[in-house]
This record gives sequence, C-alpha cells and structure tokens, in this order.
Amino acid sequence: MQYQCILGIDFMKASRLTLDFDQKSLIIPDNLIKQLPKEEKPVDIDLTESKPGDEQQRQLKALFNNFKGLFSDQPGLTHVVYHEIDTGDKGPVVSRPYRYDRVKQGIIDYHIHKMLRDGTICPINSPYASPVVLTRKKNDLPPDSPEAYRFAIDYRKLNGITKYPRYPLPVIDDLLTNIPHTNVMSTLDLRSSYFQLAISLRDIEKTAFITRNGTFAFLRMPFGRDIILKPVIGRFVLVYMDDVIITSPFKDHLDHLTQFNLFTDASGVGIGAVLQQNQKPIAFASRTLNKAERNYTVTERECLAVIWALNKFKTYFGPLPVKVITDHAALTKLTNGKNLSSRMIRWALKLSEFNIEWEHRPGVQNVVADLLSRNPVDSVEGSQISCAALRALAINSREQFIKEQREDPELGHIFIDI
Repeated sequence: MQYQCILGIDFMKASRLTLDFDQKSLIIPDNLIKQLPKEEKPVDIDLTESKPGDEQQRQLKALFNNFKGLFSDQPGLTHVVYHEIDTGDKGPVVSRPYRYDRVKQGIIDYHIHKMLRDGTICPINSPYASPVVLTRKKNDLPPDSPEAYRFAIDYRKLNGITKYPRYPLPVIDDLLTNIPHTNVMSTLDLRSSYFQLAISLRDIEKTAFITRNGTFAFLRMPFGRDIILKPVIGRFVLVYMDDVIITSPFKDHLDHLTQFNLFTDASGVGIGAVLQQNQKPIAFASRTLNKAERNYTVTERECLAVIWALNKFKTYFGPLPVKVITDHAALTKLTNGKNLSSRMIRWALKLSEFNIEWEHRPGVQNVVADLLSRNPVDSVEGSQISCAALRALAINSREQFIKEQREDPELGHIFIDI
C-alpha cells in the first residue's frame, strides 16, 4: 500500500479482505473495488491578455501596410485566366423574372446598385435571360436587411446547355489527412471570390439576368482559385471551393518524419492492422475474411493482412519507409522463400512496390492487431461505433477461476456439454 494505515476488523469483514502473509499483500474481491476519477484542479487561462510584443506589433504593422490592398472592401480582379461558357451550338435560354414582395425587391435593387458601382455587372441587351434568386445568409441579421441575403442567379437552364470540365471536388477527410505538421495554420476565405475573376468577352451576354429594372450581365464570374495556387496545392495550401487552408510546417521534408510502424495479424475469421508513429496509433482497420480466404493457409492469411493493410494506409506513407511488424516469422523471409504458391508469388511482387522493413515480434507484443483480426469490423456507418473492452480480473484462487469460466457466456456451455 502507498500509505501506512491501520485496518480494523469491521473494515476487513465488510470488504471480505484476504491477508496473504507470504506475499505481504491484501486481496479485495474485484466487484467491491470502486474506481473514482482523480480530481484535477482546473487551470484558468485568460487568452485576452495574450498580446504580441512591441517588436511583433511593429512587424505586423509593416506587413499589413505592405499588403494593405488585400484588405480592401472592393474585390480584386485577376487576369491569370478568364472564365468561358461553352454552350456549343445550343441556342439562348430565357426565363421570366421571379416575383418578390416590396421588401425583397428593394434588396435586389440594393445589390444591383452596389454591383453597378463596383463594376461587377453592366446593363445589356442580350438574347439570354435568367431570374434572380435571394438566399438567406446565416448571419442573424433582420430579414429586411440587404446584407441578410446573398444575391444569386438561377442559371439552371444555362448550366443545362453548358459544356464544362469536371472539377475534382476534394474529399474533406483527405484534406485533413494531408495537413502536415505545423506551427501556424491560417485560413483564407476570399471576399466575394465569385467576382474576382473576369469572364470572357464573348460570353458576357450569356450571364444576363432579368429584373424589373432591366437586364444586366456579369463582367466577373465564379471560378476556382486553385489555378493560381497550383504549384503549392497539396504541399502547404489546401483548397476546398472558395476556402483556402495554409499551413506553415516546422518539418520541411517528409523524409524527416518519424518511422511508420504497421502492425498486422490474421485469424480464422478476419484480418486487422494498426498504423503507428512514435508508438501512438494513427489509424485502425479490420475486415472479415470471405469464404475463399478462410481456406488460405496460415502464411497466406498473414500475408493477405499485410497486403490489405498496405493498400488501406498507403495514402499515409506513400514511398516512405514503413516497418511491417508481424508475429508470423515466415513473412519476414518472404522474398527469399522457395517453393512459393502462385498466390504468394503475386503478393511478393505487390510488396516490392512498397519500401518495407520487416520485423518479427511475438504475438503478445501485437495484441491490438490480434484483437482487431478476431473482432473484424468491415464498416462503420453514421454514428455507429464498434469497440472491444478488456478488463483484467483479479483471480484469487483456483475455485474462483473455475467459477469465472462457468459463468462466461462463451465457455459456460462447454462445461454443460462435458
């Protein structure tokens, strides 16, 4: 015990305490032990007092002054590329303007006046005409405020006849995975990014929209800014629609990152894998073996676990070295093996695509992958979570061990049968 104390007869009787003089220990039945959370005194942190020093303020002011044009209320305009609307040989599309109440009509007039002033639109006589749509913003402004609405055009008919290249919309999970180690993370959300790119002169008339006060056309159009940032996208700039994430890494090269360790294991029902760095898990994966895979030899199942795990996690390490840790020693000599089956030969060629270092460890040092292989989870959808809880039992005697086995839901029926 950590502290010296005197235990009375009443306490020892109530807790059914067993004294083991040989081991100089006390044994308390497992079901009488209550676990209480350790109370930690909260630490108050006042971030409002966190201010840059004088030198930092001077540097920030100099930085802002050098780029003060970026903070203008007026959207900028790039000429790196012009937006084109390829409608082929399709004729013009025309729609009637939508009807709005007096308040919303006034809001439309406000936005048109503002865009005319900013040079975003111009009056036009065009065979094309699309209606105006007001969409409510989530900014908690009153419903009669012009800034409570986003001015948009219903271009569904125009989109229906337009030929355009498919833009590969990024997967947010992949963006989060590919964010490098950083000291500083900045976000960039462009002001009215839709209006920062000019439209091709020959296609301006196609953007025409109709209102009660006439027909107007856009001189600027929405487009992805990733063309401008193309050389650095995926390195320290990530783009999703009109939002940009910029990261400042403290490790300049992927080669300096910590070794990846991939633990794999296979059982008669499934395969499991754990990807680690610095002895900390990055990702877990498991799946059930199909009927054919269950007929594989032990070595083939273990190799299947490695192949599947490498393909599952290759977006993490790519060409970087990865240490594959398995409790099946035969796999570590796979490349030197003789009399391999055709399946193992194919897998050996597949493994040559990766930068692998093999390591054999006993099964007791690979318990997580072993657990996953024996409790495979093929998929988790929505808010469903599958997990396994391990609980160490205090077995005090042979009789208690037999009792626990008899009460176990999986082992109990064996005692009944025998």
